[in-house]
Amino acid sequence: MKRFVIILILALGASVAVQGQHFVGIKGGWGVGDARFYPNYETPLAYGMLNGGVTWRYYTENPRSLVDRYAGGIAAELEFIQRGFRREMFGDKNVEYKRTVNSVILPFMWQPHFYMAQKRFLAFFNAGLTLQYNISSKEYLKDLTTGIETESDYEMLAVRDNRWGYGLCGGVGFGYNAGRVTISAEGRYYFGYSDILKRKTVYEDNFFMRSPLDNIMISFGMSYRLGKDLGDEGRQTRRAARRELQSAVEEVTQ
Repeated sequence: MKRFVIILILALGASVAVQGQHFVGIKGGWGVGDARFYPNYETPLAYGMLNGGVTWRYYTENPRSLVDRYAGGIAAELEFIQRGFRREMFGDKNVEYKRTVNSVILPFMWQPHFYMAQKRFLAFFNAGLTLQYNISSKEYLKDLTTGIETESDYEMLAVRDNRWGYGLCGGVGFGYNAGRVTISAEGRYYFGYSDILKRKTVYEDNFFMRSPLDNIMISFGMSYRLGKDLGDEGRQTRRAARRELQSAVEEVTQ
């Protein structure tokens, strides 16, 4: 993970080294959650996880080198995300246990991208770090024989549960540029490094030594480009160069 962090910092530094353009927007989506328990314990995917929030990204403008062109983008978000898992109830195979966690998460990402069809379409990748705070949690018990499900609040205790977390994220997306507005769709994987439950050596009633949470989310968003249009500076530079060339030609021919 240390190597990944170093590479990410270098990429972000290259992105902000040149003049660029800011975008702000909103997003929302749906996906699945899961947990990686250790010792290994099989858990099916938990469906119906929601996410949504606000976005910001920064793209380099009129890149003059291949490095700038394909590494010139960073993004940050502040979003609400539901995380969770399902598993068999310990001691009763006829009961399924499900837990969801409501979190605020801050992804900070490198976003290489490229345009297509005269900048009408956009393809991008995301790779970054995440910080999160777990706000609240609910748990569900489902009787597999009757299909009856009961819901209750899960009390997060400082001695048993972790409020803060961190991890990695990565994904791929596509966008359509309509003037200053960009409509986009993205698939993203959130890979947890921190545990939702404190280790058994810390709180002996917990069953596991590791319990990071993962998510696979599909989201849709809309962003607005601030400032001047992309490419204005380059067009103005080319026009000034043509005027200078024309003046030079006229002086020679006079």
